[in-house]
Amino acid sequence: MAEALRREIIGVPDGAYLGSEAELLARLGVSCPTLRQAARLLEQQQLLKVERGNRGGYFARRPDAGATTRAAASYLEASETPIAQVRAASRPLMIEAGSLAAAARDPERRAAFQAALGAFKAAPAGDFETLLQRDRELTAQLLRLAGNPAIELFLLVIYRLGRLREPRLRMFQARPSHADEWRVHQVRFAGAVLEGDPALAALLARRNTDITSAWMAEFETASPLDREGHWRWRPPGARITAAQAAADGLRDAILSRPPGSFLGPEDELMGRFGVSRHTLRQAAAMAQHDGLLEIRRGVNGGYVGRRPDIDRVVDAAALYLELNHATLRDLMGASQSLAAEACRLAAANADPALTEPLRRATARMAAVHPGNPDPGWSLLRAEGQMMEAILELAGNRPIQLFVRSLYRYGATLHQPVLEGGDRVLRWRAARLRLADAILERDAEAAAVICDRVDLLLDDWLR
Repeated sequence: MAEALRREIIGVPDGAYLGSEAELLARLGVSCPTLRQAARLLEQQQLLKVERGNRGGYFARRPDAGATTRAAASYLEASETPIAQVRAASRPLMIEAGSLAAAARDPERRAAFQAALGAFKAAPAGDFETLLQRDRELTAQLLRLAGNPAIELFLLVIYRLGRLREPRLRMFQARPSHADEWRVHQVRFAGAVLEGDPALAALLARRNTDITSAWMAEFETASPLDREGHWRWRPPGARITAAQAAADGLRDAILSRPPGSFLGPEDELMGRFGVSRHTLRQAAAMAQHDGLLEIRRGVNGGYVGRRPDIDRVVDAAALYLELNHATLRDLMGASQSLAAEACRLAAANADPALTEPLRRATARMAAVHPGNPDPGWSLLRAEGQMMEAILELAGNRPIQLFVRSLYRYGATLHQPVLEGGDRVLRWRAARLRLADAILERDAEAAAVICDRVDLLLDDWLR
């Protein structure tokens, strides 16, 4: 029922009236409990708004990037993802974003990016908070100019996580020369984008990410970190609502205890956080959407902490991409850069226990033949199994989350690039060579083969 309503919602504008409860019951032919269960599922996905009263009913919604990125960032935070993994995932995405932005020609977006660059240059020396704020604005305009909704979504996830653990402010305060050097690097990178030089923009983006990673590795080694080695930071003066503050309190309480811990009944939590029932329920809705909270009703009911499920987060990200009409080229632009990093990490993993799933997936890939029934679909299924094994071997949670989201949405799209027996054979051969390189622990060869596969896909997409 939820899937049927979901398809209906995707086909109508944001805020469209779907009907009253009575009308939907009659039209869909289900019981009231079934409809309400489906509605709760869609409300959690922010696809539906149910209003009560004489003028109430069911209304379509569109989840925004903020809700999707918050859920994904919550999953990564709850999984205690090391900052090093986050940086490893952001590097290939930022390089691709720089290349795409330099190749873009939209005059309005280029003007907005140029204005953001001017504001960044004008940030007062020594005012590190303003510098970081304008740096984020510059990056936001860069992603808008790049025009790839998949890359934009995943980098926003990383930046949201970074704002929870933002280390750069303290680093710049401790090392003012780094702030001055960072400004110079960003201005050079932005200049390459505005000059329309994709190769130079990609090179400078790579240098920027490598420089900041080296700085942060040095700084974090010498500086104390808080819980489990993660930074907790909110920009000074940031304005947050009472519901957001209560949601932060719930999140901290949940993540400081084992999954399944009882936080307390609603009345007790109202007193603990000093908020009204309405505000607490708003905060609880945020925590529920992030997969962090379960509310139990009844005499012994209350709030129970939980951990986000990766499949639910993947579904939310795939839905966001669908609603923003991400194309097959958009998906490949994001997945190719991430997959190359995953292959390199997988080849560097020496754990023999984790290589067995990849060996099984390789055998399934080798069994695909153009003479099989529907070879393109068989190949895609084997491809998904092989990539899942590579992601597990790579051991990078952000990359795993992002690539799984791309594959989840990509499975719903027509895949013309693998039509034809010759393409099936060429793709199979390329993936088998890649698997061999990973199993031989040759990270350099794995990266080269991934690049060759990228060229093959680009040629087929054209």
